[in-house]
Amino acid sequence: MDLGASEKRRFARLDIKALVKWEKITPDGNSTLNDLDTMRNVSRGGIRLTVSRKLQKGDMLSVSIKLSAQKNISIKGRVVWIKEINPSTLAKNPEFDIGVEFIDIKEKDREVLNHFLFNSFMK
Repeated sequence: MDLGASEKRRFARLDIKALVKWEKITPDGNSTLNDLDTMRNVSRGGIRLTVSRKLQKGDMLSVSIKLSAQKNISIKGRVVWIKEINPSTLAKNPEFDIGVEFIDIKEKDREVLNHFLFNSFMK
């Protein structure tokens, strides 16, 4: 990402490496793809994931994030940017960094996320 993109951020990001489960959701609410991939950072407004499947900007995802042993949250979000990590045509297993903006998050899950972020930033 370029510097201009970082200036658009509304929330501080916490660098964190964790597994997340995601599903691509069609407009009629069905799941078309699902996978287990790596979260790279999280904020109150979204997450950055490294995924092994090519997604499109605008794709809707349902994401389950395990913040700690006792705390899982579920969100719905939209892919807002995509960057191929290893753009070489020789790459057998391409990976992509994607930015997912939170679109729908239950109040309870939002509170858990906010508490987790607050405690992490205070360390």
